[in-house]
Amino acid sequence: MTDPDIFEWQLADILADEQAMFVLWTVKSLFCTRREDFLREYEFTENELDDLLYRLKVLGFLQEDGAELVLTDQGEIALSFLRSKDATIDTEQNARVAAGIQERFNVPKEHIYVEQRLIEQLKFLGWIYLEKTGTETSQLEFEGREKYSDVLLKKRLKKAIRQLNTSKDKPVPTEQQINEAIRDLERIQGAGLLEANEQARNLLLNGTYVSGTVNYLEGTPRHLNFINLEQPYSNDNEFLVLTQFHVALPGQNTFIVPDLVLFVNGIPLVVIECKNPAVTEPVEAGVTQLKRYASPNTGRPALFYFNVFLVVTCFYTAKLGTIEADSQEYQQWKDPYPQNRQELAQDLNVENPEHLSSQQLLVSGTLCKENLLDLLQNFVIFRTDGGRRVKIIARYQQFRAVQKAIHLLRHGDHKTADHDDQRGGIIWHTQGSGKSLTMVFLIRKMRKLQGLSRFKIVIITDRQDLQDQLERTMGLTGESIEVADNIIRARGLLERPSDKIIFVMIQKMREDEQEDDALTVEQPDKSPNILLIVDEAHRSHTSKLHLNTMNALPNSAKIGFTGTPIMVGTKRLTTRIFGDFIDTYTILESEQDGATIPILYEGYQAYSMVVQGQKLDQAYLYLTQAMPDEVRLRIINHYANETQVLEAQELIEAKARHMLLHYAANILPNHFKAMIVASSRAATVRYQAAIVKAREQLLETLEQLPPSRLEMSQEERANLPLGEQMLLQAYSQRELLRQLDCAAVISSEPDDDPAWQQWNATHNRNNYIRRFKLPLVQNEEESRNQDYLALLCVQQMLLTGFDAPVIQGLYLDRRLIGHNLLQAVARVNRTYLDKTYGIVVDYLGVARQLKEALIVYSAEQTRGALRNIKDEVLKLEARALRIKAIFSEQNIDVSTINLKHDRETIDICLNLFKDARFRADFEEKLKKFLESMDAVLPRPEAQQYIKLAEVLGYINKSAANIFPEEQINIKGTGKKIRKLIDEHITVLGIEQTVAPISITDTDFEDRIDQHISDETKASQMEHLARYYIREHYEENPVYYDRLSKRLEAILEELKGQWTEQVQQLLPFIWELRKGRQTDFTGLDPNTQLPFLDILDVEVNKGSEHFAIAIGENEEAKEQLSRDQRKELAEFTIKVIEMIRERASRRRDFWRRHNERRNLLARIIDFLDENDLITPEGRQKEVADQLLELAERLDELGLMR
Repeated sequence: MTDPDIFEWQLADILADEQAMFVLWTVKSLFCTRREDFLREYEFTENELDDLLYRLKVLGFLQEDGAELVLTDQGEIALSFLRSKDATIDTEQNARVAAGIQERFNVPKEHIYVEQRLIEQLKFLGWIYLEKTGTETSQLEFEGREKYSDVLLKKRLKKAIRQLNTSKDKPVPTEQQINEAIRDLERIQGAGLLEANEQARNLLLNGTYVSGTVNYLEGTPRHLNFINLEQPYSNDNEFLVLTQFHVALPGQNTFIVPDLVLFVNGIPLVVIECKNPAVTEPVEAGVTQLKRYASPNTGRPALFYFNVFLVVTCFYTAKLGTIEADSQEYQQWKDPYPQNRQELAQDLNVENPEHLSSQQLLVSGTLCKENLLDLLQNFVIFRTDGGRRVKIIARYQQFRAVQKAIHLLRHGDHKTADHDDQRGGIIWHTQGSGKSLTMVFLIRKMRKLQGLSRFKIVIITDRQDLQDQLERTMGLTGESIEVADNIIRARGLLERPSDKIIFVMIQKMREDEQEDDALTVEQPDKSPNILLIVDEAHRSHTSKLHLNTMNALPNSAKIGFTGTPIMVGTKRLTTRIFGDFIDTYTILESEQDGATIPILYEGYQAYSMVVQGQKLDQAYLYLTQAMPDEVRLRIINHYANETQVLEAQELIEAKARHMLLHYAANILPNHFKAMIVASSRAATVRYQAAIVKAREQLLETLEQLPPSRLEMSQEERANLPLGEQMLLQAYSQRELLRQLDCAAVISSEPDDDPAWQQWNATHNRNNYIRRFKLPLVQNEEESRNQDYLALLCVQQMLLTGFDAPVIQGLYLDRRLIGHNLLQAVARVNRTYLDKTYGIVVDYLGVARQLKEALIVYSAEQTRGALRNIKDEVLKLEARALRIKAIFSEQNIDVSTINLKHDRETIDICLNLFKDARFRADFEEKLKKFLESMDAVLPRPEAQQYIKLAEVLGYINKSAANIFPEEQINIKGTGKKIRKLIDEHITVLGIEQTVAPISITDTDFEDRIDQHISDETKASQMEHLARYYIREHYEENPVYYDRLSKRLEAILEELKGQWTEQVQQLLPFIWELRKGRQTDFTGLDPNTQLPFLDILDVEVNKGSEHFAIAIGENEEAKEQLSRDQRKELAEFTIKVIEMIRERASRRRDFWRRHNERRNLLARIIDFLDENDLITPEGRQKEVADQLLELAERLDELGLMR
């Protein structure tokens, strides 16, 4: 009888706890699936419930899915011991709106509310917010720029340059010098927006040189700065926020109008898009709009040349990102550091700090003056990833950790006879969350600070591949790096005073390879101005080797970085060496923030009948079974030890066949790569050969699949054995499989087999690593920065510090525990486009003994480290129930819909999308459901949900066509599941019904008639019309505002009368399609009618000339007769000629305040002389509107 394992002890503990079992049973019944459910229905105190839920989650019996609670596989096992009947499922709970959506919809729906709250907080932080109230100055004069195509506020910029570059020792820069400096900003160019942004940042940080003057430095070129970066709160810096910032697009009759632009000294550093909280996907919609603004085809890239970061917010959710980043790469900023939540809540009059919104945290953490300029100066890098240039800005935990470390370095106590150095500590940021970049940001900031800028920085590692990785990353600091590649050089670099960055492997700190505790440095560098950075501080740095380091640098400050938790047994020693924790960022926090992705694991133990002389010839028989213990024991007894078992050729070939088929069915469809971890270098080389052999066998098997199998529907395939399902899933990947390459990377030993040189020679290894980090080739035309090397076999190398986001799979055939296991599996947790999870496939039962493998850590530290694929299956089940339930409330079973024939039912489903809350709830629940489907497919547990996924995917695509402004899509879901949906739609021949649609399409009416329901037809026509009006609104606001009101009138008058709505909307849309035409007045629709529109609206409010009394027509309804409108058109022509005549005299007319004021007075006199506008007080307001319009049209070349 064997002793109970950890899970069995924990299971016994939970089974004996009635409250714990009650909670599990209640979650299973779906009666209580949220924390508030238990507090509402049962007599739990908050603390009592929180402790119980925390315990069940940490021990692995419950998992969280947003605000929802779901059982894990262990929770299911615990409930299986109950003798009572299964609980009745409570479907009502499933139909509830997702907690995040509910909270978002509690915010007032107007996007202006979001904007106003943001402006108020910026004002509290010291930003200037200008509101134009009078009409004395033009909009451009008010803002401080010269023309609408300008992105720099030159008037403000000139003032700032003059002020911050003048002192007792420096004369005021001349106008010529200031203009030269501004021209340098305006001359920025690059191959693309990112390159221009990098150039612009360098100019802002370094300033520029302009022509000298005789009275200063004997005429040598003079250096000028644009921003006072050293003193953010200096009067030299002006922090200004402008709303609805109109930027003209050269050569186009339109503008872009970002909601908020934040300027420092007239330079636009931040652009913010505020979205209505009721928008289905507010972040996606905001990012799409910002990308349109930054595109050379549809926007003004120059506005983004100086950009530090972009923000999209709907108040409840606010995220920041860099230019060219996808919406999935935007991040929330969850810490207002250096403020804490309590202080911020007090400042903003928020009663509970936990109720602070995402927007409030982001604004406080990134847009306070000091933090914004700090981010610009020290926390932005540009680097090449996967063959493309990218911009990276720090995440909040990186920013926070650096600030805390800097504070300690500046204010901590130095080493004395009584105590060790107090200037350091430990930074634990989980693997994959950017630990190496945190080091870069730290060093960058140190180099800018007096007292820290001249520090010698020594970086200690204990792995060559880790050192190589860090060395490349440290190159981003812009400094030269010294590498101690032998003991003698290590001694010299450590003994010699300097301010360089020095890399030393800790093994270089000993006298020779046998002596572990020798003191190697004869003349230690005793300077306190040294920072010792120790990477992976949990490992050999707690050994005797560390003593050598301390003797070499006895007075240094020490900061230990680790990506894995500190083991319980070594925590005291580690903290004694480095100090307390400076900052922590756990595995769970990282996953919740999207800094890393979840890691799923599944276990396979293939049959090996080696002792019986049998082969595993059947391609998929062994895939569905687990190895019985007695078989495994016979194999172990046949060989001398486990290593020999794991190196056995037959077993490696069997597992290689399974690995490749698993990869082809699960990972390859998403175009990601995988690593194979073998038990020894010999096994690694054998795996490489076995994978190549397995590829040929798999291709041969795929070609022999009978047509009857290939023609099966997804529902029919669900009844096949798992192996056959995987083969059918892999079938579509045949062409890619033929091209795929597999390599091995191993260390070199003196007595290695010469044939291994292709795998252990340094130049070969480096080439394989370079190729493996590139994205997998998706098509030959774009293969320049892509590669077919998809599988890499390793034993020890690359399991730590190796960063390749394109890896999704890790096939584990080596026994690992503790930090070695955590570091190895973290290779698959990096974020990448369309990558929602990493997968670890275990062939040794490591997953089965996972709790034992991680026992050296506290349970809280490893929460989220690895998730059983069975837990994801249970999550899939819960997510499927939740999304079906929102339709079940309308008595619709979406899983039974026939997409080709049930058109009426589909229209009923689509009509539900008119409710904004339903749209948002559907999108969130669908993405979660499809995310789980992508993770579980093609396993049999997912087969029952394939039809549901296909139906929901179709409904989603159809809704996207009806509501084009809502950004309804399944972006971010794995390619595998998107392909499944698209293929099903194609097979049914209904792809045209979900193709994108516009009111300008020639087959627009036919597309509308594809719907059965008039309600659905009317809804689609309404929203397509709204979308068209909004997209063209800036071209002529009065005209399109009038059309918008007509649309609303039609909808209001015929509310609920769907057939009549269709009949009225069709001619309205035809009018939209034709565009504005010349009317009976004969005025040009682009250059003259917009002026007539303004006068028409204002005359109808009161005009003595046309006998319209003041107040008689408060709603400004049209009262002019045809003849009167013709007469007003004649007045309009005279106003336009008056403006053209004055404006054509000087090219810079609109910048000349006096001349503009004279023209304003002339228009007012004209309106007064002809009694067009009454009372007199309104004439100035109308004249200003006319001039504002003229100024904008002139910018677009329409006033000449």
